Amino acid sequence: MRTEDLIPTFMDVLRVFSPERYAELEQDQPEELEDGGYPDVESASEWLNDVLWAAMEEIAPPYCYFGASEGDGADYGFWPAIDSLEEDARYKEGVIKVADTSEVPANWRDYVMFVSDHGNVTLYEPTDSGNLEEIWSVV
Repeated sequence: MRTEDLIPTFMDVLRVFSPERYAELEQDQPEELEDGGYPDVESASEWLNDVLWAAMEEIAPPYCYFGASEGDGADYGFWPAIDSLEEDARYKEGVIKVADTSEVPANWRDYVMFVSDHGNVTLYEPTDSGNLEEIWSVV
């Protein structure tokens, strides 16, 4: 959970999943010492928390957030926001919850939350051709 470990790791993720955002932040990131530390640790930590963290949240898939695992505060990643997805499926337009993908109306153009009989959740998005494209799945 050290700044000198998190910044390069998060930047590596951005380089792979959002090369444009990576290029923007690469010019902005704090100057690093040869040993991997930062001459101004407080400034580097602020940049990590304010700038880089926001960039990671920007690239999170729909109905996911970037942060620490609920069970392990040192385990960072992209996590499904199942409660938000459930709430939107129940009270808002834009998400439909189904137990079988054949239940999806033919003209549906928003997110599809499929929940299996075992409780596994898969989030789909319809394609222009009418097929369902998997965004993410949680077992």
